[in-house]
Amino acid sequence: MMDLRGLPRNTQQLLSLAIALRNPRLVRTAWSHRLNPRSVARDASARQLVHAQSRLAIHEDEVGSLWPILDSVWPELQQIGVQVSRSSRCFNMRYRDLSFEFESLDGFYIAYEILVRRTYGIRFPGPAVVLDIGANFGLASLSFAQLPEVEQVYAWEPIPETYSHLRANLTRNPEIAHKITAFNLGLSSCARTEEWRYNPRFAGMTGSQPPLQTSPVGGLWRSSSAMSVGVDLERATDAIVRCSAAHPDAAVFCKIDCEGGEFEIIADLVDTGALRHLDACVVEVHAARGGDTPSLARSLSDAGFMIVGDTDTLVKPGHAVVLWAVRVAS
Repeated sequence: MMDLRGLPRNTQQLLSLAIALRNPRLVRTAWSHRLNPRSVARDASARQLVHAQSRLAIHEDEVGSLWPILDSVWPELQQIGVQVSRSSRCFNMRYRDLSFEFESLDGFYIAYEILVRRTYGIRFPGPAVVLDIGANFGLASLSFAQLPEVEQVYAWEPIPETYSHLRANLTRNPEIAHKITAFNLGLSSCARTEEWRYNPRFAGMTGSQPPLQTSPVGGLWRSSSAMSVGVDLERATDAIVRCSAAHPDAAVFCKIDCEGGEFEIIADLVDTGALRHLDACVVEVHAARGGDTPSLARSLSDAGFMIVGDTDTLVKPGHAVVLWAVRVAS
């Protein structure tokens, strides 16, 4: 297992090339980094947009710790040319050839991660298929589908309302929508139906394990905006095997961001040996009961993956660690 914390960026890039030499099917070209620490002038326009969104009826005490994030990311989204408008139903964003909508406030940060930070910046030297587990409103799936080497994107989003925005965003982008197959399902260790707590104002934080009560956002699941929703889950192994088998000559890249569900998904893939179908993956690791970053990293390493990321970090409630894993052994 390799830990790259503290290494200069040029060293990280050299190591990425070394990884690619051992697995030439995939090259990592953009590295995750922390939220830009430079001071950003407060811009009231983000708050004005939020407060003007009548359906959300945001309360200051409920948004709380998200304001600093919005204040930081909004100017940077504007800087790269993102255009934002609102309707009675949702926020609307346009960036270059992409048009998309979302209702949840954390959509601003998701857009920042994908469009500004390029958290999933990947170059595929040849044909590839992407598995997007925890697709949310579909921005990552759309970004992957824009890459000419990507044959198909399979996207799983279990929350019905969030999934409706994903479907709407496919309609908004017909040039690439044919490359995306979306499922109103989550992945887990077995097929089942569950009741999850869901807050439409912060849909990106919804998962099988809601934020711990000690989390800065834990109170969102006790607020009057929160509700219970029924979600259908498919076994992760069945989904991975089925989708990878449909593309035998393509590299298989998997993005997992499912708010604590990553531990059950990885455990299932380890138990059944289905991890062998993945060439690389990026996993956002959250604070959750029954799992931690070191044990998840060990599972991937034992399965033949080289790990890039903070493998020893115990994630604090309300935070996450991103791990990249590239297969270097069969």
